[in-house]
Amino acid sequence: MKISNILIEDKIKEKILYKHNISSYEVKWTLLDKPLILKIENGRCLGLGFYRKYITIIFEMKNSPA
Repeated sequence: MKISNILIEDKIKEKILYKHNISSYEVKWTLLDKPLILKIENGRCLGLGFYRKYITIIFEMKNSPA
Protein backbone atom coordinates (compact mmCIF):
# COMPACT_ATOMS: atom_id res chain seq x y z
CA MET A 1 0.00 0.00 0.00
CA LYS A 2 1.53 3.29 -1.09
CA ILE A 3 0.56 6.61 0.44
CA SER A 4 1.26 9.63 -1.72
CA ASN A 5 -1.02 12.39 -0.41
CA ILE A 6 -2.03 13.13 3.17
CA LEU A 7 -4.85 15.47 4.13
CA ILE A 8 -5.39 16.43 7.76
CA GLU A 9 -8.27 18.69 8.78
CA ASP A 10 -7.35 21.78 10.81
CA LYS A 11 -9.34 20.67 13.87
CA ILE A 12 -7.50 17.31 13.81
CA LYS A 13 -4.13 19.08 13.55
CA GLU A 14 -4.97 21.12 16.64
CA LYS A 15 -6.18 18.05 18.53
CA ILE A 16 -3.10 15.91 17.91
CA LEU A 17 -0.78 18.80 18.76
CA TYR A 18 -2.61 19.74 21.97
CA LYS A 19 -3.56 16.25 23.18
CA HIS A 20 -0.61 14.16 21.96
CA ASN A 21 2.15 16.74 21.34
CA ILE A 22 2.60 15.49 17.76
CA SER A 23 2.68 17.93 14.85
CA SER A 24 0.99 17.30 11.50
CA TYR A 25 4.49 17.35 9.97
CA GLU A 26 5.48 14.35 12.10
CA VAL A 27 2.31 12.51 11.11
CA LYS A 28 2.89 13.15 7.40
CA TRP A 29 6.54 12.05 7.44
CA THR A 30 5.72 8.98 9.49
CA LEU A 31 3.14 7.88 6.91
CA LEU A 32 5.37 8.72 3.94
CA ASP A 33 8.37 6.79 5.30
CA LYS A 34 7.05 3.25 4.69
CA PRO A 35 5.25 2.54 7.98
CA LEU A 36 3.74 -0.78 8.95
CA ILE A 37 0.08 -0.48 7.95
CA LEU A 38 -2.65 -2.76 9.24
CA LYS A 39 -6.26 -2.70 8.09
CA ILE A 40 -8.64 -2.52 11.04
CA GLU A 41 -12.40 -2.23 11.39
CA ASN A 42 -14.79 0.15 9.61
CA GLY A 43 -12.43 0.91 6.70
CA ARG A 44 -9.76 2.39 8.92
CA CYS A 45 -6.06 1.66 8.97
CA LEU A 46 -3.44 1.71 11.69
CA GLY A 47 0.00 2.99 10.77
CA LEU A 48 3.07 2.34 12.92
CA GLY A 49 6.20 4.27 12.14
CA PHE A 50 9.10 6.34 13.39
CA TYR A 51 9.90 10.04 12.97
CA ARG A 52 12.08 11.18 15.90
CA LYS A 53 9.81 8.95 18.04
CA TYR A 54 7.52 5.99 17.48
CA ILE A 55 4.07 7.09 16.35
CA THR A 56 0.82 5.14 15.97
CA ILE A 57 -1.70 6.72 13.60
CA ILE A 58 -5.30 5.71 12.96
CA PHE A 59 -6.53 6.95 9.58
CA GLU A 60 -8.87 6.35 6.65
CA MET A 61 -7.74 5.68 3.10
CA LYS A 62 -9.50 7.61 0.36
CA ASN A 63 -9.15 6.55 -3.26
CA SER A 64 -7.67 9.26 -5.44
CA PRO A 65 -9.47 10.05 -8.70
CA ALA A 66 -7.80 8.51 -11.72
